[in-house]
Amino acid sequence: MKKPVALITVESVQVTAALRRMLVAQEYTVIITEDSGQQQDCMAGTSPDIIIASASTAARNDFEMLRQLRRLSAVSVIIVSMAKNLEEEIRCLNLGADDYLVWPFEGEELLARINAIRRRGRNASTPCTQPPFQCRGLEIDYASHTVTVNGRDAALTPTEYRLLEILTLKAGKTVSHQDLLRQVWGPEFKNDTHYLHAYVNTLRKKIDDNTHGYIINQSRIGYRFQDNPVNSR
Repeated sequence: MKKPVALITVESVQVTAALRRMLVAQEYTVIITEDSGQQQDCMAGTSPDIIIASASTAARNDFEMLRQLRRLSAVSVIIVSMAKNLEEEIRCLNLGADDYLVWPFEGEELLARINAIRRRGRNASTPCTQPPFQCRGLEIDYASHTVTVNGRDAALTPTEYRLLEILTLKAGKTVSHQDLLRQVWGPEFKNDTHYLHAYVNTLRKKIDDNTHGYIINQSRIGYRFQDNPVNSR
């Protein structure tokens, strides 16, 4: 059986060595790169299952690494920071990172986070028998997991798609923060509302041109997909 591949781009030699030990213990093949340039070269020759990058690497040139990654691939990305920085964390999540961890942490936590990301990917690829959904310029084909806006691919990540799927399947009804976190990220994320807010902001930018207001914030409660007026088939 082929081992999963993890690509690590972290400046600290000590942290890199610790991450490598954690991942090797979980039967990962680990590839280490020194910077985002080597990272992209490596991705051209392999298909990593997970990328772990330091926050300082991700933040260079106004977070260009994350932008490049999301233009090239939907590979899962975990950002590792040496200190808690909420503004940086939200920025990374908004630009497509799947998770953000503050060093130090144990191997068990890293594995739990990776498994949560993989579950989200599986959920996003599970066929849905609901008929296609249309709301003005937004169209969702649940069977093929495709989302288009005015005929153009919305290029959603698996997490963004899962979030939109849940909201549109319950269009017109408010879904609580806790329910969204549990269904999209897993029960261990039920209190991480900043994750949810960051992803909703990114999702809004991808599906809305600020004229429709598809996703409505119900203060301190949750989010609702605005279904009026909606043409759904």
